[in-house]
Amino acid sequence: MSYNLINKVIFYILVTRKFIHKNNSSLHRIEKERDYVDGIDSDLVMQFHLAGHSYNGEMIIDTHDHDVCHSIWKLYEYALQRFSVVSTMIERDDNIPEFAELWQELTITEKIAANTLPPEQLKITANHSKSHDAGWRLMNDLRDLQQNFMHYLLRKPSDMVEHIESTPVMSESDRLDIYGSAYNLRLKEAITTDYDKLHGYLGDEQFDQLMDCYIEKYPSHTTNLRYFSINMSDLLQEQAPFNQFPVLAELARIEFSFANSFDAENTYITTINDLAVIDPEQWATLQFEFQKSVALLTINTNSFAIWKALANEETPPKVEHLEIAAN
Repeated sequence: MSYNLINKVIFYILVTRKFIHKNNSSLHRIEKERDYVDGIDSDLVMQFHLAGHSYNGEMIIDTHDHDVCHSIWKLYEYALQRFSVVSTMIERDDNIPEFAELWQELTITEKIAANTLPPEQLKITANHSKSHDAGWRLMNDLRDLQQNFMHYLLRKPSDMVEHIESTPVMSESDRLDIYGSAYNLRLKEAITTDYDKLHGYLGDEQFDQLMDCYIEKYPSHTTNLRYFSINMSDLLQEQAPFNQFPVLAELARIEFSFANSFDAENTYITTINDLAVIDPEQWATLQFEFQKSVALLTINTNSFAIWKALANEETPPKVEHLEIAAN
């Protein structure tokens, strides 16, 4: 039963988003959406998530950083008719607009529900959508609660546990620790992705100790996990016992540089033919610009040979210190 539930919910989220922009024919698209909604077991639907997306001309990315589009509102209306009263939330993870714009989307949600569901099924607080002051108070309370929760995650003074209810089988602190553990595991997953070869070189136990040390010293202050682990080479170079092994910081710099080159924006590459047509008089003042991800690394060990062996899933050579530093 659990497997089927997960399967259906995930598939529903992905496929309906695809249907929305798959075909230019709105009639065909609506038929596809509604056919899919009609095929979902109503007992499995626990909550609706409404969110905007990004479209790059080829694919839809579920970025949660735009307004909910018209076709999603129409699908939400039909889904209410199909499943009746279901808890609904609007997601916005980035590109956060002014509160008035978020409030407007909440108002749209309430209007759709009011026009779709029988009055006895509506669970909207009286005058909720009319009270802007109440909305601001709600927003402030939510902001304070989120800040309190973030302090708990970052191990700062927090009374977040007082806002958690216990259960017969789990205390307030144990329930809260579930989120704390999940947060740390997500950070470790990001670090492992960024430094896969360093992980292979150190092994699971030592790498896990390294990640704990990193999370403690460099708590996350950005919403983008891509940049969370950028200080890894600094930690390895400065903190004992890792600073006793210079090869570790060098491996981290190599991995970080490769990741930057992979993520860098595509740019035009100058060819020999481009150079051939340049007026000779211009060569005296000509300047070349490197691609922004180009990095000049100074290494004092055979760290690149070690990285290369790890990348090829081979046994890395023993550490050797170079007589002359290499670039």
